Amino acid sequence: MEDNKQTNDLNSKNKEILKGSEEMFTSTVIEKEGKDWDEKQTMIDQLLSKVNVLEKERNKTKEERDAFREETDAFREERDAMKEENKLITKEKDVTSKENDVLKEEREVITKERDVMKIDNATLKSEKNALDTKYTALTYTLRGEIECPVCLEVPTSGPVPVCPNGHFVCSKCKDSHCPTRRVKHCPTCRVKMFSGKSLLAV
Repeated sequence: MEDNKQTNDLNSKNKEILKGSEEMFTSTVIEKEGKDWDEKQTMIDQLLSKVNVLEKERNKTKEERDAFREETDAFREERDAMKEENKLITKEKDVTSKENDVLKEEREVITKERDVMKIDNATLKSEKNALDTKYTALTYTLRGEIECPVCLEVPTSGPVPVCPNGHFVCSKCKDSHCPTRRVKHCPTCRVKMFSGKSLLAV
């Protein structure tokens, strides 16, 4: 019986010791968990602060990206406009080049025609000079043949009096009212002048 009593007392003491240990452990864990929770809350707050900063930076980066995209689109539009303008300038340059080629060809044709005309003018001048020389010589010869031997003038209107041998005398000298100037005989061959007329002398 005493042994049972001692055993029961020992068990009671052990239970009290265990209960006290459990209470101490529980309070220690709770205290420790409270400290850990505060640290965790601080870390969470820091992380949230960092997240907010990162979100602000992300939003700012998005805005910069959108602005960069708009600027890029504007540059692309300007580039496309410049390409179109360059195409138009190239087309105009090609048209101008073709027009210049046509003008060069026309100028070459005109130059050739001018050279031909110069040659023709030189030929015509030489022919004219030759004709003038012939005309002068012929006129001089004809003048010697048809000028009146009395007044030394060339008849300008016909018909022209002519002797039987074909020598000319102007109408003024043959039909002059002055008896001393009136021609009755040919001054060249002294043949008597009749009423012969010539139309070839005029």
